[in-house]
Amino acid sequence: MKSVPHVAARPDTGAAQPATAVVPPDFRPDFGGHGAEGIERVRLAMDNLGLGFFETDLFRDTVRATPNTFAMFDLPPPPPGSNDAPRDIFWACYHPEDEGWAQARYAADLRRERSSDTYCERVRIIHAQTHQVRWLEVIGRIFGPADRRSHIVGMCRDVTALMEAEEQQRLLAIEVNHRANNVLAVSQALVAMTQAEDVASFRRALQTRILALARTHDLLARSAWQTDLRSVVVNETAAFDGRVSVSAAPVLALRPSVVQALAMLLHELAINAAKHGALSEPGGTVAVTIAQNGKEISLTWREQGGPAIAAAPDRAGTGTVLMQRLARSMQASLLPVWNQDGLLAELRMPMMHCQDP
Repeated sequence: MKSVPHVAARPDTGAAQPATAVVPPDFRPDFGGHGAEGIERVRLAMDNLGLGFFETDLFRDTVRATPNTFAMFDLPPPPPGSNDAPRDIFWACYHPEDEGWAQARYAADLRRERSSDTYCERVRIIHAQTHQVRWLEVIGRIFGPADRRSHIVGMCRDVTALMEAEEQQRLLAIEVNHRANNVLAVSQALVAMTQAEDVASFRRALQTRILALARTHDLLARSAWQTDLRSVVVNETAAFDGRVSVSAAPVLALRPSVVQALAMLLHELAINAAKHGALSEPGGTVAVTIAQNGKEISLTWREQGGPAIAAAPDRAGTGTVLMQRLARSMQASLLPVWNQDGLLAELRMPMMHCQDP
């Protein structure tokens, strides 16, 4: 791989330049951990802290580094008796998406374009043998004037876990914002669609629906935005003291984006059962069955022990209209069947709403 030019003259602007540190040409630190007891203590401290140290000789285009520095790049250490290695073997490990900007910044720092002798960057590398992608933080001090850089002394550490944690926090913040927007949109829809004969009835109907939203949000928050279909059903029917049974095989983890709509749909089914169906009678029950059928998830809601049903309703009420709208928002279908012994409703939605195993 072609090396980055490491010596470049800077036009004399006549302005005073900041002082630069100068290292004697024969400066050769011993990173091998041999010799004095003090050096061994430093080596042990570096290993315990996960720090790798290096020195780059810009005249010889070589790098002298601690053994753990080579390990961070998944590179074999130099032969016994030598800690020097060609600089290009480290550049060759840089991730293709990071190599260009990293080399450009490196060359600019050698020319002292940012009026600084220090640099710090986080880059991705690809392990030479395992091809695993890791994040490294590299901090260095460049010695010598802008037109004659001589050495770089610095350290590096693996920050993969830190970068993954920061990315998780970023994604979580995006998800929280998305969820908040969804809650506002659903709340507006509930206000618009809720109908009642008087203000008190309207208030009660709207309050129960908003409380259903709050329960779902609490479920997601408690489970770190990870939940499954069975848990959503149990959460929405918990108030009915075990009269709703749930059979689910296998466990289907849901994407957070679909949980709110699904929970609201289940809430409407439960409220309908409590007002007019099986849960309005002391001995009435509901059996919920969850199954995976190819590329679909099926949820069957079967009521028994409630008032006998003479015929299907002649018009769709607010709850029915809301359930159909919620089903469409999930690219799902909801088919209610008004059997004489109770409502049978089947919800079918695509498997894309499930989390990857």
